[in-house]
Amino acid sequence: MKVVLIGMIMIVQTSGGCAAIAAAQQAARLEEEQTARSCAEGDPQACLRQANRLRDRSRYYASSPRDDEAMLDSYRRACDGGLLEACLAARELFAIHHADSEEPLRFAVASCRLGHTYSCSDAMRMTTVPDARADLARRLCGLSPEGCPTGISLLLQTDRNAATALGQEVCATNDRLGE
Repeated sequence: MKVVLIGMIMIVQTSGGCAAIAAAQQAARLEEEQTARSCAEGDPQACLRQANRLRDRSRYYASSPRDDEAMLDSYRRACDGGLLEACLAARELFAIHHADSEEPLRFAVASCRLGHTYSCSDAMRMTTVPDARADLARRLCGLSPEGCPTGISLLLQTDRNAATALGQEVCATNDRLGE
């Protein structure tokens, strides 16, 4: 008896092993095709599965530029569907593959909006738009009292008035909570 693992399917190989392996490969191909269809139809979880599969495949085999773009597109779709894991992965991969584009900032902002505090400060470091920096600092303060000084400090570098106003808001909120 032999155990063979293909994708996420485990086969216990006995007699007629080649047929069982071929059947498992066919099942894996069908599952990949169904995942791709579901992603194309807007299922963010399917897009995340597809992106992760392409990422895992690229770790072990040489990937083509087409596969890399498909992976990035799948992470983009999953992030747009509200999946934090996809936004974080997209941020990392776009920083590697398309560092000169606006995409890393886009995914840092999306991750921040989904509650990832480090992404808020990361996005603040990437953007030069004052209103966007102020919004990110305010969001960071709302997510994490420990992260708030970082947000105010980063905002202070470009907009002293907005940083002062945010600091006063935080102090007033803390005073109300302390009453």
